[in-house]
Amino acid sequence: MSSRAQDYGGNSVNDIDADIFISKGRVIRKKQYIQKSMSKVPAAVLVGALLIVVAGGLYAYFKGASNPENQQALKGNVIFGITDQAVSLSGIESIKATIDKVQAHQEGDGWLTVSEGPREFNLLDLKARGAIELLAQAQLPEREYNQIRPEISKVLITKANGQTQEAKLPSGDLKLVGKIVVQANKTSSIVVDFLADESLHVTGSGKFIFSPVVKLETRSNASVQVSGKDVAVAGGVVETDVNLGMDENGETKEGFALGAHAKLELMEDVIRIIPDGQSEAGISVSAQAATNIVKEGNHLDKVFSVTLIKVDGKKIWEVSGMKNVGLSNIFVDASTGAVIATE
Repeated sequence: MSSRAQDYGGNSVNDIDADIFISKGRVIRKKQYIQKSMSKVPAAVLVGALLIVVAGGLYAYFKGASNPENQQALKGNVIFGITDQAVSLSGIESIKATIDKVQAHQEGDGWLTVSEGPREFNLLDLKARGAIELLAQAQLPEREYNQIRPEISKVLITKANGQTQEAKLPSGDLKLVGKIVVQANKTSSIVVDFLADESLHVTGSGKFIFSPVVKLETRSNASVQVSGKDVAVAGGVVETDVNLGMDENGETKEGFALGAHAKLELMEDVIRIIPDGQSEAGISVSAQAATNIVKEGNHLDKVFSVTLIKVDGKKIWEVSGMKNVGLSNIFVDASTGAVIATE
């Protein structure tokens, strides 16, 4: 985990979370994100893949009645599939993800819905069959897209003893940035591999959190075979190959994954994070109290997470959530309950 240099009242110190300076209520963050985590589910690596295949097509339209010249407008046939290629997690019978919608984004044109309607996929069952399962098909105009967004409504975890529990999702909107090219008379593909060894965590109280970590690969001019509900992809030119991860506040970032150096708990719908080397011993204001202070002071409309950090030897709660339409961080003194900075 990266170190956090912070300034509380003018004195810089080193801490274990990230690079931040707090001075006179102003926060300057050197790092754009902080790697935090909780106890992981032991053993094995689970890899699931959501596959999007864009098959280039062609249609014609007339510019106007007085101009009979055909003008070609290009579309692509979009095929969605999902798979899991890894071994089962120890003590886990199934991981079922429900995907309600898939959208594609083009700069300037916004989001385009290419699939809608809930479908449930058992990632471990797909692994056992060694399959990529068809999710949906749609038509997309030929152009370059810069994001896809699968909307995950829930993830259900069933243990080997038969007990089922819904995992906490920091956000159901998994925004994945990458270059996606749809070409005429060619086929493009998007493969999203869910890395559940880094995505699925268990809290000290036995609750699950699923914070997706994925490998995104997009290809143009690929070879795609569809047989029933199964899909196979080969060849093509790799346009994007990147790892992306969702943090505890629902933000997706390149190269990010929750590590193994912190403990996470759930306070109802809020994720509480205690980094290694930190404890709540000796503080007067609990995580729940800090969250209440932020809510009652109208600093945030909705709280996503609360993290214990240390500044110049003083323990502080970093409370993160939404204010209006943006993500904001509020820093609360764990001894006095005073709000000392906002970001």
